[in-house]
Formats: sequence, structure tokens, C-alpha cells
Amino acid sequence: MIKHLPHNIGNLNNLEYFVCISNLLEGLPGDISRCQNLIGLYLSRNRIKSVPEQLIKCKELRELYLDYNELVTIPESFVRFCKLNIISLSGNKLLYLPHIPFISCPRMLIENNDYLTYIPYSVGCQQSVLTYSNQASWCAMSQPVVENTLNGIWSLRVQECGNESLSELPSNCISIRLSLSGKVLVMPRQLKRVYQNNNFAIPSLFELSLRNVYTRVWKEKMELSLKTPSNIQTHFSQLMCPIENNDTRLNQEELEQLLPKEVLVLLSRGPVAYCSNPACSSPIFHDAAVEIIPKDVQRRSWDEDEPELYKVYASRFYCSAYCRQTYFNNTSLQWERQLLNSALNFHILNVS
Repeated sequence: MIKHLPHNIGNLNNLEYFVCISNLLEGLPGDISRCQNLIGLYLSRNRIKSVPEQLIKCKELRELYLDYNELVTIPESFVRFCKLNIISLSGNKLLYLPHIPFISCPRMLIENNDYLTYIPYSVGCQQSVLTYSNQASWCAMSQPVVENTLNGIWSLRVQECGNESLSELPSNCISIRLSLSGKVLVMPRQLKRVYQNNNFAIPSLFELSLRNVYTRVWKEKMELSLKTPSNIQTHFSQLMCPIENNDTRLNQEELEQLLPKEVLVLLSRGPVAYCSNPACSSPIFHDAAVEIIPKDVQRRSWDEDEPELYKVYASRFYCSAYCRQTYFNNTSLQWERQLLNSALNFHILNVS
């Protein structure tokens, strides 16, 4: 029947495992971020509506169980957990997932999220490869499962996701409705402007400035490289942000003198995504060209010889529609052209 945790929980300097399953918690105090030795945090089956962004300061965290709560989103900063092995988000009310893969490559459990109507493409690829790698021993017993994974079909547990429709659209997020199915997809709240890849809109000056500062002079920049073995066709060949010369970076004091506080906050949180054009991979903060594509996912039980295939919606962001078009024009791979040609039309429902 525990409803609240004490705010001085951060005084438990030696705390490694904290278990508070099946209680009535509605949130966590930010002070928990001072538990620097925390390895496992188990908060399943509570009433938690949000998680403090400061939790990212728990650098030793390896297991995070938040399943069957009332989470609508998780902080984008969670992708920066450096030692996380598993994050369980099943049975919540998630509207979307972070669009940057977790740098520690944890296993992500997301089934039974009724309002989760789409999966970020790079995240789906990462999780599919992890699932295939971790279950290679039993996968070897079913040749169709192996063939599907090698041919780009995702292996994800997304059962019972996206089955319900929102009764009311969130006011702080942009939402889009797919023309063909009528499904509503809620975009990350950081995005203030989205457009289809066939709309050659120009990113705002503020967006271009953020990208330029983050790429050239921001001191603590996240470098992202996503590669897979050549025999596993995830349909996402590479996503890489090349490392700049650190000599050009400014220290924190210099940045505070040059940039407004609002800009510093945005840059410290990092981008919401990276451009899906592998030759570009520019950071994206507020403006994005959005591409929604259908993606095959395989479902298999122990007693089935042939895995069942079903489709999910996957999102890809580009720094501009022009960059997406350049990607399409330059690709010579058949699977990439098929992927890009499968993009769905949508309508923007509301603007933050």
C-alpha cells in the first residue's frame, strides 16, 4: 500500500537493489538519482505516471522494471544509460518510444501498450537484432525464423500494442493520422513541426542553428554508430555520426556566455532523433520530415513450424524532405527502394 517514497532516499549511498513491486506509487522522487550504486530498480505494477529525468545519473543501473504502470512516455535521456541490460515497459499507456537506440543495447519489453501505434525504425532494428542474437539457439531449430530475420523481417514482442484509440489527443504533442488505416500516431513532444517527405519544406532557422551548434561546438555530444552483420538484413545498413575534432568544442562556461539558457537546455537534452539518411545522420531537434512505413514482424510459438507474420508501423525521421529524396535517388539497393516506396500518406491533426 506504499504511495510515496521519502525524498531523502538518495541518502542510501550503498543501495544496489530496490524492490517496490505491486504498491500504489504514483512517481519517484528526483533524489533517487543520488543512489549512485543502484543496479536494479523494480517498480512493476504500481501507478507511476512519470519517471524523473535525473534517474539517468544512476550510472550503474542495469535492470529497470517499470511494467504495468501508467507511463505515457519515458525521458529521451534514458537512451544514454551506459550499462542498462533490460528495460521493461510492458503494460503501460505509452504513446511513443525514444527515436534513438539505447547506447547500451538493452532488451526492451514493450508488449501490451494499447496506445503504442508505431515503433521507431532504428529502435526496431536494434531490438530485432538483439532478439535474434539472444535466442539464436532455439531459432536454429526453426529454419523459417532464421530466414525471416536474415531477410529483414523484425523479431519483436509487440503483442497487444496499438489496439486502442485515444479518446483525446495530447495537447503538448503533434499527432498524425494515416490516410489508409485511420490510425493516429503521436509524435515525440520535442517536435514542434513535422511534414511529409513529399513536402519540400525548409527547416526553421532555429532548428538549423541548433543542429549547427550541436555538431560543431557542443562539448558533450552523443556519437551514434549502428551497424549489423552483413548477413542480417535489417534494412538499416548504418547510422553514424562522425566524431568531430574535440579542439573546436567549447567548455561549459564559454557556452553559457554565448548561448541563451533555453538553447543550453535543448542542447543538453540532445536531439530527438538522427536523420535516417545514412550519408547524413544530422541531429534533429524540433523540425523533421516524417516517413511512416509498414514493417513485417514475426511471431512464433514453440509448437509452431511456420512463424506468423504481421505488420507494424515504423517511423523514420529526416532532417529535411530534400535529404530523404537525395537518399532515394542515390540508393542502388533494391530493398532500400522497396522500403522507401512503401511510405504511407498521413494528415497532421494538431500542432503543439
